[in-house]
Amino acid sequence: MEKGRRGWRRGSEKRTAGRKRAARKRERAARKRSRAAMKTSRAARNRERAARNRERAAKERKRAAKERKRAAREKKGSERENGQQNRERDGRGENEDSENERMNEVRDKYRAAKMKNSDERKTDKRE
Repeated sequence: MEKGRRGWRRGSEKRTAGRKRAARKRERAARKRSRAAMKTSRAARNRERAARNRERAAKERKRAAKERKRAAREKKGSERENGQQNRERDGRGENEDSENERMNEVRDKYRAAKMKNSDERKTDKRE
């Protein structure tokens, strides 16, 4: 026998005393919660329901957006394939690279002309 925090107890009782106290505390809290739940007003319940509905709607919107994006991605992929098929049909299948090269050449030509003009302007200013 020894005096613990809870008065005179045997060893085993001292160990269980804390556990029992914690259990009682939990039960009391649970009772309090259930009483509070019974007391909640209709307005509060409606608010909770509305909040849940909002969450659900938001999730649904998010899911729909993902679905739309996925569909758009797939559509884009199929369009790309169609474009490739059309080019092949028209006999310009692998010519896309040469087309790009031609565009680059045109761009370079214009760039060179621009540089030449700017150089001429600079020389004019010097004179």
